[in-house]
Amino acid sequence: MEKMDHTVPGESTAFTASRGQEVEHGNGTAAERPVEDIFLEQLQGRCRRKIKLNVGGRYFVTSLTTLTAERESMLAAMFSGRHKLELEEDMSVFIDRNGDAFAHILEWLRTGVVSQRILDNEGERQMVLVEARYFQLEALAAKLEEIDQQPMDDTSCENGLLDSTMIQLNVGGRQYSTTRTTLTSDSGSMLAAMFSGRHSIHRDEHGCVFIDRDGDLFAHVLNWLRSRIIPPLENVARAGLLAEAQYFQLTDLVNALTSGGDGHGHMNLRPISPELFYTAYQSSVINNQPLVFSYVDLRAVPSMAGLYLFKADFRGSDLSGVCLRNVVLEEARLSSALFHRCDISHACLKGAGLVDAELDSADLRSALLDRCRLSGASLVNADLRGAYMRAARLSPKTNMKGARTEGTHGLDTDSIAAASSLDQGSGLANGVPSTGC
Repeated sequence: MEKMDHTVPGESTAFTASRGQEVEHGNGTAAERPVEDIFLEQLQGRCRRKIKLNVGGRYFVTSLTTLTAERESMLAAMFSGRHKLELEEDMSVFIDRNGDAFAHILEWLRTGVVSQRILDNEGERQMVLVEARYFQLEALAAKLEEIDQQPMDDTSCENGLLDSTMIQLNVGGRQYSTTRTTLTSDSGSMLAAMFSGRHSIHRDEHGCVFIDRDGDLFAHVLNWLRSRIIPPLENVARAGLLAEAQYFQLTDLVNALTSGGDGHGHMNLRPISPELFYTAYQSSVINNQPLVFSYVDLRAVPSMAGLYLFKADFRGSDLSGVCLRNVVLEEARLSSALFHRCDISHACLKGAGLVDAELDSADLRSALLDRCRLSGASLVNADLRGAYMRAARLSPKTNMKGARTEGTHGLDTDSIAAASSLDQGSGLANGVPSTGC
């Protein structure tokens, strides 16, 4: 079998060591040595050449100069030339460590600077600290430990409340984490005054700022301050939120709650561009995290066909007209979302929450809707032919007027009875085609 040529263009096959002398191996010259040994020695001897790393499945390209920047570190020892490095088939050096954390390690070796992302995220900082200790990067480890031990600088803002510093709240016994920037985003509100630094604030025994108000409704207050979006709410909850908005003197929220709208929270939805959506989708796949786009306008996204959106959160969002053919939305959170005229054929929505969702005129042919929660959902003129609806949960508020259900699997008589708006001549039960269609 022909051996792979690892030589670099412009260089001879007789490589020299760092002292400029011909390398001897056994009884022969460098040209007679195993080609992998020669390549490794060449790799270790050229500081300016690129080195490819595979760290926990994530690939990096760097230089020997960078990897040996801290001379007492494990990385400097690994690439010093004193140890044999085993190459993968793609000529990368494999290191069985956390690839995401190594990205910060590499950035430190290149610049000597700790990124703002690590400074702001304690969990990620601890992860990088573990790797810094493993690689014996003493300067980086000391820097990270120093950050953790630093007291809050009271001189930068009264009461130690920095704009970007995380603030822990205890609202009626429910805890929240947010920032001063969010809490003061409505400059005329009581919250902005509380966290302006001009007033003393009460903390509980755990150091949380205590506010004696409804903890559950404060979640909606906080979401409003972050995104200016009102989620779908029942009348009682909406009235309760209005009372909280008035108490906290959130004038814009009071106006939004009292100015009408469609009653489902689909007001002032922030439009999402296709570029932003697809970038976020790729990130969710890489990080193995559910995609979250709740209470936004996604109608500009032309297609999500075939995407894997397991446990995605699209609550209250408008996806009307978006192509969702063959999409995987298993166990997704889709309550109060709009799917008007969507092609959702052959999609998997097993166990999805579609409470109060609107799927009017949607194409759901052959879709998997087993165990879907459809209480209060609107399926007016939807095409459910051939859909699988075993154990789907319908209610008297489920509107299936004009829906086509011939060939549907698992839509039993109890389910049909539960959906009080289902046309008598439109359906079938237990997979038996209706003779009327």
